[in-house]
Amino acid sequence: MATREQDTWDNGVRLRAWTDFVLSYNKLMTVLERDMQEGAGITLSQYDVLLRLAQAPGGRLKMSDLADAVLYSTGGLTRLFERMRRDGLVRREPSHEDRRVIYAEATADGMARLRTASAVHLDGVRAHFAALLADEEAGAVAAFLSRLHDSLLVCGQPVEVPRGPAIQPDSSSTR
Repeated sequence: MATREQDTWDNGVRLRAWTDFVLSYNKLMTVLERDMQEGAGITLSQYDVLLRLAQAPGGRLKMSDLADAVLYSTGGLTRLFERMRRDGLVRREPSHEDRRVIYAEATADGMARLRTASAVHLDGVRAHFAALLADEEAGAVAAFLSRLHDSLLVCGQPVEVPRGPAIQPDSSSTR
């Protein structure tokens, strides 16, 4: 049985780990957002939309499925998608089978931007995350984060966030 001192130490270590996780995540996302905007001219949210569309069967998703995939409300996605549509990155396509369904698709310009953005994002993840992860830590951190991902609930329900293959950066793109 653990002593009171052991419980306090364990809780202190876990609390410190949580605090460091939250602070590090926020800083990392700020840096990756800046890199994405400077290197590819889009936001991380726009990158996520383009990535989800590229990974989808046939390169398109129902707008409601896209909102679920990027963890946005349908209203929030509509605003983001409209900005991306005005920038020529995505388009809406009505379903030929069901008039109530609208599909989201990336345009050729959107796919080109995704290839550039993927290179920028991969460079950032390598520089600001992977480079700091020691070889002997990588397996344990990956196992923990996978377990965390798989255990999370939203509104009491399991949330499936699609994990697709990464889009390969365009070898001709530069930062």
